[in-house]
Amino acid sequence: MDIALYTLRRLGAAIFSTFALVALVFLITKLVPGDEAQVAAGRYASPEQVEAMRQKLGLTQPLIEQFFAYLARILQGDLGTSISTFQPVLTDLTTVIPATLELVVAAFLIDIAVAVPLAVLAAYRAGRPVDNALRVGAVLLNGIPAFGLALIAQHFLSEKLRLFPILGRLGDEFEVTRRTGMATIDSLLDGNVAAFSSAIGHLILPAIVLALPFAAITFRAMRVSLLAVMQSDFALVAKAKGVGLPRMVMRHLLPNASGPTVALLGIQIGWLFTVAILVENVFARSGIGTYLTQAVSQKDTFAVLGSVLFLGIIVTVANLAADLIIMITDPRIRSQHAGSADA
Repeated sequence: MDIALYTLRRLGAAIFSTFALVALVFLITKLVPGDEAQVAAGRYASPEQVEAMRQKLGLTQPLIEQFFAYLARILQGDLGTSISTFQPVLTDLTTVIPATLELVVAAFLIDIAVAVPLAVLAAYRAGRPVDNALRVGAVLLNGIPAFGLALIAQHFLSEKLRLFPILGRLGDEFEVTRRTGMATIDSLLDGNVAAFSSAIGHLILPAIVLALPFAAITFRAMRVSLLAVMQSDFALVAKAKGVGLPRMVMRHLLPNASGPTVALLGIQIGWLFTVAILVENVFARSGIGTYLTQAVSQKDTFAVLGSVLFLGIIVTVANLAADLIIMITDPRIRSQHAGSADA
């Protein structure tokens, strides 16, 4: 199958999935108890003011018409107006997304930095105490919800031991010029080393908490792939020739074992954004998690839909990118798709 054709087919499936997701969330927000018009008009608004707001928001139209009107606005780049902030949802998202992106990028890097070396170590010591200990640790980490892990880490490492700041993204004594919306980068651009140190201090614990459950999954997947590659003919021949461990790992093992892990990491990027919602709320980081939580509590339909649409697009694009990378780099996958197309 031609890569361009495969990309078009996957893109079509991605668009359909995103449409279905938006439709489902739209329906759920309408079924949740509460009156959007009352929230938008204010707690002490008169019935006439509430009714006027209902007309303004288009809530008197049939549900199907409201949905397709919303879809039409999306195609024009309009995600609606938040009834909480009274700003365009797109403006709100561009304000809060950088904070979440900062957290997710840090967690993703920690995920790889922790999982890959430990997987190599476990694979080379398969069946030995260090391998067994790492596998047990991975199972335990994978079984703890990120929300629970965040509360445990916050209690012991922030409240008790005071190793990390407990809340926020930057110390109250610092103020940096907003350029990217990421506290670490903005403090660097300001040349404020102390603020950068504070931003890193506020970032590292939430990033570790977010990364560890995913690192456990990555570790297990990479270990299995490495064990399979280590039993292949070319790996055995290289080992018999006395190829050193660093060269064996970098030149032979990782390139041939990384395919399934790349696909897994692509999926994890999307899940990191969704789980970050919980971690952000525990550590009071003003990202999309805080924004979405507030929107749900206030039945802010457009804010909820805009946030879910963003997360859905992230998941879809990450999965599509992972599929394409595997298809391009793994000739076995390419031949399978080519065979299916010929059939």
